[in-house]
Amino acid sequence: MTKSLGYKDAIRFLNQFDNITYPEFDYYSVTNINLFTSLEAVDFKEIDGHITEIEKTLGAIKRIFATPIIHLIDEDVLAPVEAVRLINTKTMSYASNHSELWEDLTEDGIKPRKLLTNNYRDNYAIYENIVFARCVSYCLNYARHYNRLLSDIVFANNKLEIDLLQRENHLSYYLALGKLETGYIRSFADYSDIALKLIARMEFIISVLEARLKRPVYVQARKYKGKIKLRKTNILAMHKDYQKIYRFMKKIYGNDVEEIREDIDPKEYLYYCKLLTIFSIGHFNFQMPKDDKISFKKLNLKFSFKEYQLTVKDTKVDGHPALELTFFKDKEYKMLLVPSVDNIKFTSSEVETHVLSPEFETDDILVSINNIDSFRRIQQLLLKGMVYSSDDFDNCPFCGGKMIKENNIYSCDVCRTEIIKTHCEEENKDYFITGIKNYKLKPYEEELAKNKRFQKRMVEGLMHYRNITKITNDLSCVCPYCKKVHKIEKNEKQKS
Repeated sequence: MTKSLGYKDAIRFLNQFDNITYPEFDYYSVTNINLFTSLEAVDFKEIDGHITEIEKTLGAIKRIFATPIIHLIDEDVLAPVEAVRLINTKTMSYASNHSELWEDLTEDGIKPRKLLTNNYRDNYAIYENIVFARCVSYCLNYARHYNRLLSDIVFANNKLEIDLLQRENHLSYYLALGKLETGYIRSFADYSDIALKLIARMEFIISVLEARLKRPVYVQARKYKGKIKLRKTNILAMHKDYQKIYRFMKKIYGNDVEEIREDIDPKEYLYYCKLLTIFSIGHFNFQMPKDDKISFKKLNLKFSFKEYQLTVKDTKVDGHPALELTFFKDKEYKMLLVPSVDNIKFTSSEVETHVLSPEFETDDILVSINNIDSFRRIQQLLLKGMVYSSDDFDNCPFCGGKMIKENNIYSCDVCRTEIIKTHCEEENKDYFITGIKNYKLKPYEEELAKNKRFQKRMVEGLMHYRNITKITNDLSCVCPYCKKVHKIEKNEKQKS
């Protein structure tokens, strides 16, 4: 059972609509592809039933992890004399017939250098444990998948109710939300309480299983690939814990048990990120020349907004396909976006590099078809590129309005964007802080704040993606160079 998470539509779209103008892309992005979706109609009753079945099996899974059934493998090996613990007639016979293993020959007999001995090794990869490993993988992937799906639905619904009434959003934000089908996400508002309870149960299942994944019974048994036939062996029929595993797998799969995966095809994800990047640029004031064509298979695009220029090209970073974004106003500023499903890291790049990942558990930039804020994370990077390509700010890079300068602070009365040029004393480097003028932090629901997945999302979105430096949950700035926290003073002239 492989879940592609809807990214395959990106390939279909490109095969059908490659080499089009931006207005055509804008139209097709609404009518011919979903850049945000929860993939499926969520049946809460079905999920509840499935989670209940997993919970019933969880006790047996924990006991098998603790005391699995194993087979001992008896192997004949040649070992140095000092390492031999067991000898028999076979040992002596082998030694007498292999003089190349003798160390010395004396009047009392031979002095061997190596002896043949028996080596007993635990073998976890028996049939029953292979079935067990696939049961664990299924339970874990099911819980992870619906935990992500329901978390995004609950969080997005809560966030939309706040954001739609706020002045802090970009002028094109509401248009983008409409194109990303917010009506669909709103239809789940009545199910928030049910979803939160299911999320709590799934997080418990995930924590129990993830804590045991390095046990040898799972590591060794999981190495077996391919489909297997589910058959009722003596162990699966008689052992009470393995019997529960058999019944669960029989109910889920019948007789054919596949290798359990939840994969995202790297090529599909790459093209999805290309589509969403162009969508994000087009909904952040940038425009392409009217007659220029977009070839998504080989991007080479030019955008402009007032005095800002932006080029987007396909490139590679250490062999990984990437997007090169080059900003220019007063000076050139480059940025690389690397779509990846493998949690790769780049430690020595001269150009600012950001990894786009479909998983929120990583430290990379979350870009997922299930997460409605994905396009805003890309816009946040666009804002950073615009700011760092500037020496001063006559026009607001966020909305285009006129900016007013006071000392080292630039502010826009139209959208309340504030840009502060500051300095890191430890690294002796200048950097910028952006935010919202006179912004007051708004607390989230207490029930949401208990969820670790939500906590990270809450901190990330505190400034409505208007900050180009990382912030903490009290809006303090994390210096991009020394990584130390710099306090941002609120409701007055800000200082670094």
